[in-house]
Amino acid sequence: ADHSTAGGKAAPLAGLTRAGFKVPTGFVVPATTYRGAATALGLTELSTDHAEEARSRILRSRLPDGVVDDVSRALERITDGAPTDYVAVRSSSIAEDNAHASAAGQHDSFLVLRGAEQVCQAILKCWASLWTDRAAAYRARQAWQAPVDMSVLVQRLVDASVSGIMFTGTTSVIEASWGIGERLVAGHVTPDSWRVKDSGIVERRLGLKAERTDRYDGHLVTRPTSAAEQKEPCLTAVSYTHLRAHET
Repeated sequence: ADHSTAGGKAAPLAGLTRAGFKVPTGFVVPATTYRGAATALGLTELSTDHAEEARSRILRSRLPDGVVDDVSRALERITDGAPTDYVAVRSSSIAEDNAHASAAGQHDSFLVLRGAEQVCQAILKCWASLWTDRAAAYRARQAWQAPVDMSVLVQRLVDASVSGIMFTGTTSVIEASWGIGERLVAGHVTPDSWRVKDSGIVERRLGLKAERTDRYDGHLVTRPTSAAEQKEPCLTAVSYTHLRAHET
């Protein structure tokens, strides 16, 4: 997977996989598939001023039969032997996470999906999210003159007991909270936080972690956390030591 065909989410995950990190198994519906569908739907003739029309055309359409067959086979492959057959379907625009713009949070992703029908519908919704008013306004601010192609990443869903984000730099910041990380990345949870340098952990901050989200059957359920969960750090120094060893 490379950035030009797999987009800003999938390509770095492919690099992590090649480096030996544990990345949930997945596959990519490449940007070329979106480009072909967009041409067939006449989206190349529309500007960002016609975002609603473009979105409507995508959501009324169906994936080509060949793509549906490919998705079905790929789903069977990545869920074979998995603890569950639920997956996440994630937008991965080729303009995301580049040197000039991040597009963070501009496009849609979907969790706890099962089977080819649900996944194919989510792929169309990821494509359509390229044409939301929010995404169109972001492209306008970045002075992008034309719609950007969208690839879609499908991965095994991880029923995480703890989820987090790491911002790397001279001093890296790790933020984490209980459960699946959807509420954390949306900014609804105040997470635990650690500032880390090469010498080790230099600062810890206990977050409120007032709620957590977990999968129950085919649904994500958010509930208040207990007093004990709020007071207990969701990661330990042992977690950090393991991470450093893996990075080294």
